Amino acid sequence: MTDEIAARVARDAGVDDLVDILSERVDGPDLASLLLAVFRRRAARRTPSQVLERYQSDPFVRPSSLAPAALDAIVAAAVAALPPGFERLELSPVCPLGTSSVLGGISQDRVVATARGTEVVSDPTNVLALECAVRRRGDRTTTVRLAAAHRALRATPTEEPFTPHFGLFTLCTAARAGDEDSMLAEHVTFYARLLGDTSHDIDRSPRKQAYYSGATFGVSVDGVEIAEGGFVDWTSTLLGDAKERLLISGVGLDMLARLGGRTTARNR
Repeated sequence: MTDEIAARVARDAGVDDLVDILSERVDGPDLASLLLAVFRRRAARRTPSQVLERYQSDPFVRPSSLAPAALDAIVAAAVAALPPGFERLELSPVCPLGTSSVLGGISQDRVVATARGTEVVSDPTNVLALECAVRRRGDRTTTVRLAAAHRALRATPTEEPFTPHFGLFTLCTAARAGDEDSMLAEHVTFYARLLGDTSHDIDRSPRKQAYYSGATFGVSVDGVEIAEGGFVDWTSTLLGDAKERLLISGVGLDMLARLGGRTTARNR
């Protein structure tokens, strides 16, 4: 549907190959300059009332309905539950254009792109994978363990109480082939610590084999899956090294908050 709309816009503009010109024959910096000029002119026509109306009606920009204190408590519990050796990062709101589609195979239509050759982070594990690759490129002997709490944004239809943006606490471990069991044990231990005495189930049955490339797991509370993880081939692809292993996982902060924030933060 998106391509059909683009084709119609090109025909209406009298330039049938407009999409080809912009995507293939205009280089990145020039395209960014062109788009910035377009957005600058569009923004100049906006009135204060129009900005307010858009803020009030657009779910992409509305605040979360969840209490910040509840989310803060879950993040604090997640940080406390991290196994030794994990480094927490504060990610940028944006990442390189194509990060989610190139690494995760996610449709670019589900990502919010910017005029400057970047996209709003839609999956923090993609960005942590890039950071793992940068660090592993310089040193293959040291296991990289990274974690991040981040509010992701996706351009997908949602229904109340869910919103296009949501909080995630994500983990990535990058190491060599042969370390898979210990990598998996660390992630599973993290979720067991996070949930503490809360009744939960850890399911290691295969899932999303088109996405994952090895062992996977899910974590459920009251029958609701709140976390998922598994091995992916992202660092081996990024570094051109088949012996590289990357384990990713993440827990939905908003989902946990809606379930009552039942983590060790509540049980202590």
